[in-house]
Amino acid sequence: MMDLELKKENREIIAGDVRFEMVYVEGGSFQRDLPRSWKQMAKKEHPVQEINVPAFYIGKYPVTQGLWKAVMGGGNPSRNKKGGERCPVEHVSFYDVKDFIKRLNALTGLRFRLPNEDEWEFAARGGQQSQGFKYSGGNDLARVGWFCENSLDDGAFGFSNNKSWPVGLKRPNELGLCDMSGNVWEWCQNYGEGAAGAGHLPDGEPQSKWHRHVVLCGGGNGSVPEDCKVSSRLVVPLAKRRSSESGESGYAGTIADLGFRLVLDAGADFECNADSPMPADLSFPEQDDYEPQGDTGKENRKWILAALVLMMIFILIGVL
Repeated sequence: MMDLELKKENREIIAGDVRFEMVYVEGGSFQRDLPRSWKQMAKKEHPVQEINVPAFYIGKYPVTQGLWKAVMGGGNPSRNKKGGERCPVEHVSFYDVKDFIKRLNALTGLRFRLPNEDEWEFAARGGQQSQGFKYSGGNDLARVGWFCENSLDDGAFGFSNNKSWPVGLKRPNELGLCDMSGNVWEWCQNYGEGAAGAGHLPDGEPQSKWHRHVVLCGGGNGSVPEDCKVSSRLVVPLAKRRSSESGESGYAGTIADLGFRLVLDAGADFECNADSPMPADLSFPEQDDYEPQGDTGKENRKWILAALVLMMIFILIGVL
């Protein structure tokens, strides 16, 4: 158990032998161009909506490989392991993140969670100190983030395309937050569960229709500049498979530039019993809520094995 004073300043957290910083973000509001119906979305008509965000703490960096290993007791799902422990952990599924947060909460006695899309965008914009930049920290993406044009692998890390980079190498934004544009996409909470709630959903669309959808923000090391804007986000169906090792395509966590960042509520009791139930805002859809699907990789291996057996039988028949 550890104490975290409720002060309007950044706080350092220790998990195992790794220290990481949580940045205090004073509450405020920002304006978002948000389509209110699918027709407006198709016509690219984006009415402006004012979004109010309460105060919170957010990680200065995406969760790193070093922090991941300290909390999970080893193991590293990242593709770019050669980049070092200060590289963001990536290639993690929503369920991998769920497990990590539960373990981190038990380890620290705190109530970490994913940011909702409002919190993420407000922080990326620079909070109340925002200067209205297009990207998080400036209008020149090359100075503030890693994206498709400046993160090509030179062979040093053993990749043929783009790669992740150690956090904090680029210019921070107005709040001192780094790597919110590019490097890795970041998981957020379920779609429509921001501070504005279901107001994020197009008119007439029930929340129940979108409970299996989540938000990705910030762009990654292979993204075009448009995807790295502070306002850019993807609403994607939540993967039905739990493990990033399953081999499932799509947003299962099998994307090499997909990571996450942590949030703590401000103005609430930070201490909690690791054995107590998690509050509602920390909940994740359980795996049982989703339709079971077979292991595609395992099924493929069965067909290949069957084909090899048949081939051997034909060869033996021919020989005899």
